[in-house]
Amino acid sequence: MNKQLFNKNHWKKFNFGDIVQEVRIAEHNPIENGIKRYIGLEHIDSEDLHIKSWGNIKDGTTFSRKFIKGQLLFGRRRAYLKKAAIADFDGICSGDILVFEAIKGKLIPELLPFIVQNDRFFNFAVDASAGSLSPRVKFKDLAKFKLTLPTSLDEQKELADLLWAGDKLVKKYNNLLNRSQNHIDVAISNKMMNLPENFQKVSELLLENPMYGASNKAAPYINNQSRYVRITDIDDNGKLKNDTKVSMDNYDSKYELKQNDILLVRTAEPGKSFIYKSSMGKCVYAGYLIKFVFDSKKIFPDYFYIFTKTNLYRRQILRRQKKGTLSNINSSQFQSIRLNVPNKAEQEEVINLYSQLTNNINDINKMIGITRSLIKNITNGIF
Repeated sequence: MNKQLFNKNHWKKFNFGDIVQEVRIAEHNPIENGIKRYIGLEHIDSEDLHIKSWGNIKDGTTFSRKFIKGQLLFGRRRAYLKKAAIADFDGICSGDILVFEAIKGKLIPELLPFIVQNDRFFNFAVDASAGSLSPRVKFKDLAKFKLTLPTSLDEQKELADLLWAGDKLVKKYNNLLNRSQNHIDVAISNKMMNLPENFQKVSELLLENPMYGASNKAAPYINNQSRYVRITDIDDNGKLKNDTKVSMDNYDSKYELKQNDILLVRTAEPGKSFIYKSSMGKCVYAGYLIKFVFDSKKIFPDYFYIFTKTNLYRRQILRRQKKGTLSNINSSQFQSIRLNVPNKAEQEEVINLYSQLTNNINDINKMIGITRSLIKNITNGIF
């Protein structure tokens, strides 16, 4: 790789609006014009450049903002969710999604996703957002974001190739991880289904009423203070990310987590789960998360957490969640979920089996984390 690529002395400072433009094209007859799919905010995963789900226009939608393959979709609503992805098909999207494209001759399209998918850009978007309950950011404000880039398109291409190589490696690891997780899902689901039946609702297994998270803002993380856990701090495997630590502004102890508390995501990624362990250090939790405290005399919290990793759980979430700009599910709907609760010895069998199976994928998760951190370090360091 050219050693001069990271020598920013010859790079030029730009405003985001100098190299990127917003595309605002309305499409009111998508089916007649061969467009079949739409994208809402719920279809874009946090901190993931790839779109993995979508809606079918024939099923009905009010969206009319058109995008084409290769353009970037940016979630302007609640920018702290860090939703930005590259379109790999033509479609229409929500009005809460901004459509970006690189200005020809100023920026190569392949580099745009990595300019947007970095912490400094997202932080800028959050600060520029307006509104209290559902903050949104406008392109005219994002256009003021400042960054430095090589003016040479060849140098931009060299940098983009490096970053996409890292993304390709992450994709390979994720494919391997998905196959491993599918194997675990089948094994655990079969194990649970073959246990003596004792189906109960979540509401029958709780020690106390579920509690919604805090609405306090995040603040820079200070060592030895409680970590403020938000949706975006929980990865796809239900673990806490190491590089997103923040503290709670105006700390409130009533939101402190205790051993084996379960957090369930209620919006954006409804049903996503997390189990707190004291070894993680002190933590408090934010809004859009609900805390569930299970009665350990009836059910091991780890058993319920494992249940949230199965299709048996996910199917119930899909039936209950309210569709919209951001899919969501409330406390009552979570409590109506049913699961098989065998005796404690049989629950322990499931927990032990899960532990044995997941040990085999720890190395894959480690490599995914290392590669993603490398990409993030590069993008945060240069843009």
